[in-house]
Amino acid sequence: MAKHLIFDLDGTLVDSVGITVAIIDSMLESRGVTMNACPITTRAHVSAGGEAMIAAVMGVHCTDAAADIAEFRRIHAETPTPPGTLFPHVSDELHRLAGADAIGDGNCTVARIKPELGNRQVLGLRREVDKRTKS
Repeated sequence: MAKHLIFDLDGTLVDSVGITVAIIDSMLESRGVTMNACPITTRAHVSAGGEAMIAAVMGVHCTDAAADIAEFRRIHAETPTPPGTLFPHVSDELHRLAGADAIGDGNCTVARIKPELGNRQVLGLRREVDKRTKS
């Protein structure tokens, strides 16, 4: 029986744009830059990959995309995710999945949730959990 379920939260379950903008704003401020990150630009590039996103959002203030994304990731790892960032109904589904202990064949099942499939994939995973726990 699976003991853990890990989700790839690639902007599918959590709306990460707000926290992403806040972190980049703090990075810019620490460099003495008065510009703020644009949420529209951030949303457009958030799934483009770390270095591409940080370069697009920071613009001319990005001097080394690899170093900047490493700094971003360090800050992000230390920053709690605000509770209100889950997309609608995700919390209910995650609580429901957490109660099911028959997911997958090993100790851990990885559910890679991709943005293009959205919450439909979470609901599909829920149906699979329901099916396995009833048999």
